[in-house]
Amino acid sequence: MKKNEIILYETADRAVKLNVNTDGNTVWLSLDQISELFDRDKSTISRHIKNVFREEELAPESTVANFA
Repeated sequence: MKKNEIILYETADRAVKLNVNTDGNTVWLSLDQISELFDRDKSTISRHIKNVFREEELAPESTVANFA
């Protein structure tokens, strides 16, 4: 994968289509995209991410990107 490449993902039934940004071997999804991918409300995804950080499973600095 090239830096800043955009990849299109689509489920077999075409129910979910995502355009994702990459940075080397890292794929970046927005909260909306994660919500759509897992078919869950954004609040559920947000709560899960907060728990991951609170329990120190991952550090926000290494997993969160701020895109303009």
